[in-house]
Amino acid sequence: MNKSENLWLDDDFGLAYDNELMQKNMINTARNWGYDDGKKLF
Repeated sequence: MNKSENLWLDDDFGLAYDNELMQKNMINTARNWGYDDGKKLF
């Protein structure tokens, strides 16, 4: 097993990865809301 495969078995790495994905999703959602609100103004 190589190092990248071992990372997926590490609980701390998995939690950090999941948290990063959730943050990116929240940022994208907020951007989309802002974009939609901006379209309503014009």
